Amino acid sequence: MAGVAGGPKGPEETRGGQQAEGGTGARAAGSSPPAPGAARRGARRHKAEAREKFRERRAREFALAQEREAQRQAARRELEQRAHATAEAWWTLLSRTQAKELFKAVFYAAWKHEGLRVRIPEGGGVAANFAYGVPVHASNRLYGVVRPCPERIPLSPQLA
Repeated sequence: MAGVAGGPKGPEETRGGQQAEGGTGARAAGSSPPAPGAARRGARRHKAEAREKFRERRAREFALAQEREAQRQAARRELEQRAHATAEAWWTLLSRTQAKELFKAVFYAAWKHEGLRVRIPEGGGVAANFAYGVPVHASNRLYGVVRPCPERIPLSPQLA
């Protein structure tokens, strides 16, 4: 009664009433049926392997990013050390009278152009946060920075 609608189906037919391709459609002789849940275990194992590969890749990327950041910081420290040495050298090359003349020029320029009296610091040490220059204040506010050269501005977090 194979092939009759509603009748028992033979091993050569599939559920849709069509014949299976490539032969009888029966399992190979001697093979056991797949274990229940084997497909799920295989899928879980595949997901676990994929997660592990993803974690390893992320760990490598993180390590590379940390290494690049450490290199950037080392380069930045090197640049800051050279800038500080340059600024110190420039300021030490000035005689005391030259430094007084420089600050006097800043004082008179502020008075002449803006009518402000600026306060020149005593000692005038250089500060990294002012691009290795000397901060000059007027009315308790920063008026400007007297520094060795303008290309040091990017090194100052306050002025950049």
